[in-house]
Amino acid sequence: NIQRKKPKYINAHFLHYTQAETPTLTLRIDRVLKPTSFHDRYFASVLRIDSLQTKGKIQIDVTLDAYCKPLYVGNYIVVKAHIKQVDLPKNPYQFSYKKYLESQNVWGYIRLNKNLPFIKLPSHSKSLFSWAQNLREKWQNTIQESALSNTSKQLLFALALGNRNLIPEARYQAYADAGVVHILAVSGLHVGILFLIFSSLLIPLKHIRKGLVHFLGVVLLLWLYAFITGLSPSVLRATTMCSLFGISLLLKRRSG
Repeated sequence: NIQRKKPKYINAHFLHYTQAETPTLTLRIDRVLKPTSFHDRYFASVLRIDSLQTKGKIQIDVTLDAYCKPLYVGNYIVVKAHIKQVDLPKNPYQFSYKKYLESQNVWGYIRLNKNLPFIKLPSHSKSLFSWAQNLREKWQNTIQESALSNTSKQLLFALALGNRNLIPEARYQAYADAGVVHILAVSGLHVGILFLIFSSLLIPLKHIRKGLVHFLGVVLLLWLYAFITGLSPSVLRATTMCSLFGISLLLKRRSG
């Protein structure tokens, strides 16, 4: 399985194509990475090189002087650029970012700036992930446009939507030094609290069809939140356990 992921085992991998002229790349954003002080960063799939359908993933670095809105999972962009390879470290025993990317099945990168712009394509995807991502984007814009301070906005992004990317590195390190950085991650604790909140808010539905409507409402809200926050392993695990717990309560109530 590991060998099959390597480019030489994938006929349509973008590494098999070489162009003398700058190619036109069609890319799909697959993952939003934590930004640096100079770049927004993403993992993206290479769908096309010019008119050829391709496979494989690259990293995209967008410099902060590019004057563009952030990209989100599921966005499609078109850009004319050469895919570059990450250099191996020059010093022995130094961390190899190239090998790290390869472990993530990422085999190159492009760097975009105001002199190398891209075109964002309209998304016509109707998948649940795309719908949840669009809803998350609207919530983020609502928070961003609010009258809250920047610090409050950053904390709300992290606590409510699981997006810690906007927290400055220095402040994030301060949370880590204080031993409370785990609070910023959407985890099972958040899901458990939401389970109690949703259960309390929907109490009037408990007497409809022996609690079935109450159970379905709570579970649907939990899974909606899980999709919006990106289905991280901890959230997925906690949401599944809360769903099973709800099923056990429903079966007990119905059998009684």
